[in-house]
Amino acid sequence: MYVRPDHRRHGPARAMVRTACEFAAGVPGYDAVHLHTNVDIPGAEAFWRSMAHEVCDAR
Repeated sequence: MYVRPDHRRHGPARAMVRTACEFAAGVPGYDAVHLHTNVDIPGAEAFWRSMAHEVCDAR
């Protein structure tokens, strides 16, 4: 997912992640949602860290 800079910090990405997690929680067989991000995009890593628990950081 990508949110244009002028729309950031207004909640659309957080709402999309929440919706995706709710969908996955309602489908049998899903037990986790894995997030991957490009840490070179300003704000991306901080956003994902605010939404999830880190499992692996391959850096």
